[in-house]
Amino acid sequence: MHYPTALSILACSASLLTLTSALPTAADLVPRACATEYPSFITTIQEASPDTAYGNTQYTIAAQNANGDHEVDTLIAFTNIPANSYGCQLEFYAPAGYNIPSTGSTLLNVWATTRDVTPTDSWNNAPGKSYLFGSVTLSSQTTSSTKLVVNNLVCAPNLSFRVEIASETAFGQVEAAQKNPPADPAAGWRITHNC
Repeated sequence: MHYPTALSILACSASLLTLTSALPTAADLVPRACATEYPSFITTIQEASPDTAYGNTQYTIAAQNANGDHEVDTLIAFTNIPANSYGCQLEFYAPAGYNIPSTGSTLLNVWATTRDVTPTDSWNNAPGKSYLFGSVTLSSQTTSSTKLVVNNLVCAPNLSFRVEIASETAFGQVEAAQKNPPADPAAGWRITHNC
């Protein structure tokens, strides 16, 4: 049998100390900060006024009657995603005490659109729904902020979405004012990236 000598044990211990001292420590690890982009514009489209373009309302409204008609949807456009961004994530952020009036069916479907959204879109000429991107129920707390993640996707310079009541037959209404910076605190839809 071969027994390790005191010298070989010291040599191994010194090697392990050198290796572990090169590893990062908790003090070396710094959380990464995400970049945040806010919508360039938000507009509503209404089934009851199919040719009316409401321009940049900066207000989310999703509503419909009990049989699913007289629908009001919201179109959201981000036209400011920097080149080479990665890990884009659509979120709804509500600071403490942010008011979100809602009644009835409040689950929202968020659709990716078949083309970029523009402020001149109306019910009749709005982009189509490409695929269901995610679903979310907007909510807020009285004493703390709320971050609701809808989904993530590959970043592009322009990202557009359509928001509607998820139910096809139930009455529902959800409203939320968008507050982009320099509003403090900011509130509403946003895309985070490069986290």
